[in-house]
Amino acid sequence: MKRFEPSRPHTSSWLLGLLACVCLANGSLYGASRQLKPFEITVYSSSERSGGYAARNVINNRGIVGSLHDSLPHHSWQSLAENKTHPGTAAGNAWIKFRFDQEKPLEAIHLWNDHHEPQNSLREIVIQASVDNQEWQLVRKLTLPKGDREILNGPSAVIPCHGLTARYIIITAVSKHGNGPIYSLGEAKFLVREEAQRMVSPLADSI
Repeated sequence: MKRFEPSRPHTSSWLLGLLACVCLANGSLYGASRQLKPFEITVYSSSERSGGYAARNVINNRGIVGSLHDSLPHHSWQSLAENKTHPGTAAGNAWIKFRFDQEKPLEAIHLWNDHHEPQNSLREIVIQASVDNQEWQLVRKLTLPKGDREILNGPSAVIPCHGLTARYIIITAVSKHGNGPIYSLGEAKFLVREEAQRMVSPLADSI
């Protein structure tokens, strides 16, 4: 006797499309966030102090222990007294800009203020984003807490970005916590969403 085997249920293409749209709308087609690696980022600044205070210190993981950042010298960026302005962005006294290797869906930005020289740590800042380095949109205006010279410190601020697409991020320092012309930042980390396609393909293969 021939054994009966039920056929595989047919799922129409319109239903699959609807399911994909619903999942994409609520973000479930994205994988877990990941942190951008230093080789994915180029850093520019209004100026940088010689003697080991380059802008790239902010993303090269020096001084990072897990989610903590130390207060040792040369693990931060410091500007000079004279700073060039950046066209098209917020007015301020110093700035540091990050260019990603391609457009990224940003999930969050983590910032550590400078704890080595707290008098130079940033206070009021403006964060803006761009895809072309020409048109800029506001991400957040905020006030960072002053550095405190502790050996290890957690992030001074975590800024949600909710999947904002950007290739450039600029942080403009409007004021600092002390007197003098030098501005300083300890570390910046960028979390991005994984590509949706990595989550879609297993779903499609299983239907």
